[in-house]
Amino acid sequence: MNFDHFPVIGPEELTRLGFRLVNPLNRNLSEPQLIATGPSPEQLSLILPNNLIAADTTNTDQIWTGGSRGLNLTGTGVTVGVWDGGAVRGTHQELNGRVSSGDGISTLDNHATHVAGTIGAAGVVNAARGMASRVQIRSYSWNNDLAEMSAAPANLSLSNHSYGYVSGWETRIDWEGVGSVDTWVGDRSVYSVEDPSFGKYSSFSRNLDQVLFDNPNLLSVWAASNDRSNRYLNLNGTNQYYTYLSRGPNGAGWYLVPTSTYGAPPGDGNNATGYDSLPSDGQVAKNNLVVGAINDITADPFTKNNVSMSAFSSWGPTDDGRVKPDIVANGVGLYSSVASADNAYNTLSGTSMAAPNATGTLALLTQHYRDLFGVTPPSATLKGTVIHTAVDAGNIGPDYVYGWGVIDGANAAQFLSDATNDSSGNQVIQGTYNGSALTYSINASPGTPVKATLVWTDPAGNPQADGLDVTSRTLVRDLDLRITGDGTTYYPWTLNPGNPSSAAVRTTRNSVDNVEQVLIDNPASGEYNIRVSHTGNSFRNQNFSLLISGGSNSSPANTITESNTRAINIADNNKANPYPSEIRIAGVTGTVAQVIVTLKGISHTYPDDLDILLIGPNRKKVLLMSDVGGETDIDNVNLTFDQNANNTLSDNGQILSGTYRPSNVDTNTDALPSVPRGIQGNNLEVFNGISPNGAWNLYVRDDKRNDLGAIALGWELSIQTA
Repeated sequence: MNFDHFPVIGPEELTRLGFRLVNPLNRNLSEPQLIATGPSPEQLSLILPNNLIAADTTNTDQIWTGGSRGLNLTGTGVTVGVWDGGAVRGTHQELNGRVSSGDGISTLDNHATHVAGTIGAAGVVNAARGMASRVQIRSYSWNNDLAEMSAAPANLSLSNHSYGYVSGWETRIDWEGVGSVDTWVGDRSVYSVEDPSFGKYSSFSRNLDQVLFDNPNLLSVWAASNDRSNRYLNLNGTNQYYTYLSRGPNGAGWYLVPTSTYGAPPGDGNNATGYDSLPSDGQVAKNNLVVGAINDITADPFTKNNVSMSAFSSWGPTDDGRVKPDIVANGVGLYSSVASADNAYNTLSGTSMAAPNATGTLALLTQHYRDLFGVTPPSATLKGTVIHTAVDAGNIGPDYVYGWGVIDGANAAQFLSDATNDSSGNQVIQGTYNGSALTYSINASPGTPVKATLVWTDPAGNPQADGLDVTSRTLVRDLDLRITGDGTTYYPWTLNPGNPSSAAVRTTRNSVDNVEQVLIDNPASGEYNIRVSHTGNSFRNQNFSLLISGGSNSSPANTITESNTRAINIADNNKANPYPSEIRIAGVTGTVAQVIVTLKGISHTYPDDLDILLIGPNRKKVLLMSDVGGETDIDNVNLTFDQNANNTLSDNGQILSGTYRPSNVDTNTDALPSVPRGIQGNNLEVFNGISPNGAWNLYVRDDKRNDLGAIALGWELSIQTA
């Protein structure tokens, strides 16, 4: 079944693309036959495209004029760029007067017109009504998409891309002018199980991310593609197929090969499992929104039990393990306008249809955001809103099948409305990270889940090298999100690309995605601190969007975090160097409400010898650790001391990285040398109520012979003020 509804690429078009057909075909050959020279799979730039029920599926109909939410949204004032295989028919009765050409292309295209109708058909025929019935459409050909996106008008806040580069098995390349044939678009001389382009962060992915980083108010929506069900079909009954051989008998080129010599690779993706079937390029970028396709949902309200995956939609992961697709929408059986006449319609299926289902919904949310806040939302905020409010599907949490879940236009609009009310518990925070951790405090109520979603537009990464499933990381600026409260640190969702069907966990930080979400299912009553920090190289001026629900009284910028990255070298039976190590705070208003100290990269051959003391500006002090860890050496351990932590360090147990309360086993510890006199407390609350401004000093010593150590990366001080 052809879910893309697009004509095959015949010999004439192949010649235009740089192929040279070199031999007449003989299907009885038992040896590989060279049929064409031309671009290798890595060089090939062959692009193929990948409503009322759709609006019901995503609850978009609830925010229309007359909808149950009372919002009367139509997409008025919003312009969407539609990049596709040809021009949108602007005279169609569903779109008349709302389509302009972005690049002068005049060849009308059914697929482009169907996509545009799904986004914004007026509803002259009610069943074909688009998501945003008064949106403006700007039509472009896909041939120069990135350059045109870079030069697009400032009022273009959304773009739709229902196409992708060919990967793996394809039946729409006609080498001989007779119709559909089996082609495997990979180098069969090298690969036999999977086309390595699946999941790869390519140079196109990088360039798209750069365009979106340079245009932070443009949210680019991409169809996930329909490769998951593609496989060898033996369409002509000859047990042959076409593929590229870099080491073919007549040199590199495209060959017709027998399956007896070159066994047909499995279905697309990772050995026909369905996973890792996202084509490289737009579907694998970081800063866009990739949309998969599900079947109709008509239940209101609906739950994950009402959600079913389409037969074709491509699944993640990306080769570096990121969550893609981002969300899913209806992509099966969408009735919309086509270009053959001003009153022509057709029913199509594919992620090509799911993407505009989402894009049209996003146009309504853009209008709603402008109505509420007076400005166009940054793409990170708009992307974060639909992820934060999506209806979970499949495994609990994100997964590589449904992403973060089904886009829910009504829930997203309600979230934005509530964010204007300080008492609602919903918050939209747009901040800038400059290297120092930021903390936002909320008050939680039992039985009300707390959720925080962090999204940022990341600088473009380095393209991954050629090869199968190269896992080099593409994330450039590694922001971290976590929540602390009730003596517990809550971590974001993470997935295991090595076991892609396994459920997400919440046990460690996320080091691959530029979307992170922390969810506390059933918090205890009390204050929780939502912390944005980073790992790795320092950077400045990274904008982010943080969306919070389930707590009240969010209070940004009441935490200052500073660090001293100079290594502290711990001499045998002596004071460390430097002694003390200083962090100086200045210009902070309020008084100390909480102090958190992190020691980075501690190594020592006998940790029981260590004494580490913190002294504040008013000479109040507390032993962070003394006589703990026994004789088991430690190597590159990170320790955070927080009075709200659940555990202390033990007398003789192995010291592991983690968060602990200050831990002093031997209360008769000798006083550290050359330490100013002052009040010594038993815990970090000794500093509460003082001014944070001034010198904070860390004194470290080894109090026995024969052992050495270091705090290789220095230390960090996080102070929350009241």
